[in-house]
Amino acid sequence: MGQTNMNNSNNETATYAKPSESMAVDQDRLLAYLKQHVEGIEGPLDIKKFSGGQSNPTYRIKSGERVYVLRRKPHGEIHSSAHAIDREARVMQALGSSAVPVPDIISHCEDDSVIGQEFYIMEFLDGRIFWDPLLPECDMEERKDIYYSLTDALADLHNIAPEDVGLEKFGPTSNYYKRQIDRWYTQYKAAGDPVDGMGDLFDWLIKNLPEQETISIVHGDYRLDNVIFDREQGKATGVIDWELSTLGCPFGDLSYYLLGWLVPISMKSGSSLASSNLEALGIPSLEEITARYFERSKLEPPKDFTYYHVYNLFRLASIMHGISARAKAGNASNTGASRFGGLIPFVVSFAKGLIEPVNKTV
Repeated sequence: MGQTNMNNSNNETATYAKPSESMAVDQDRLLAYLKQHVEGIEGPLDIKKFSGGQSNPTYRIKSGERVYVLRRKPHGEIHSSAHAIDREARVMQALGSSAVPVPDIISHCEDDSVIGQEFYIMEFLDGRIFWDPLLPECDMEERKDIYYSLTDALADLHNIAPEDVGLEKFGPTSNYYKRQIDRWYTQYKAAGDPVDGMGDLFDWLIKNLPEQETISIVHGDYRLDNVIFDREQGKATGVIDWELSTLGCPFGDLSYYLLGWLVPISMKSGSSLASSNLEALGIPSLEEITARYFERSKLEPPKDFTYYHVYNLFRLASIMHGISARAKAGNASNTGASRFGGLIPFVVSFAKGLIEPVNKTV
């Protein structure tokens, strides 16, 4: 598939640097491992850490003219169900021959003694990752192509029968939302520093659980900057960051993606689709994206998306809370992680605002 730049792909503007002491990788141990498992490796290695990403630290590994990507668990104490490097590697390997574009997994190391944490090596895709949802570097036609390709890749993922790619046991197939809500609330509480309103959201979500939906493979964190695009065309060439993937409800996955059109702030760039004139920019509307997804996926749309949006905002608040806690503990992957704490009250408030009209009709 070429070469991939995980979590910050545009090589012309990529930001990566020598890892800090807390994020350093033992070059000698890594080189010894790579010589046994990756063909053509030679030393010394040039190891740089990508600045993007908030969870699993990601590195560019250069050996001569060859470039690879290493992704590992973070240092320090982490929640037992978080930073699932093994699941990332497994799902990308399974989808390698599917309609969903993913980087090739070259080697997966479960031995913590090599560099201190479990990790995997994958190919480096030469392409673009866009951090600003308004795509200021693109023209109107390319913006439309990018968002349509992004939507198509998600629909293609949800069209895959798990058993067809060996992922029928990738996760439970019942009580998806109950399990997810319990998981994220447990992780939120474990991080400390309670946030006003999180308990209210948890109670509402548990009381209003939807009937079991269609089960598919879900990405869990599907958004613009987790997809690599071709340099010349607005075509998705690599879906990355599969840490939260599992078997679950495709509407939850779709809803998370659609939040970009609903929430009037961007967690990454400050730009927001919801606060912009999309027609003037050539970016498809929420209605156009939703219609394209359901036409391609062949799924029947739910009557209402409120539950799925509230669930994803609740989950997002929990994730941001964990990132903020790691920043305070000093083991966050990204130096900008501390800013997330200040955004959590807005996310919780926005979710509660979606619930109010529903409660009034009950």
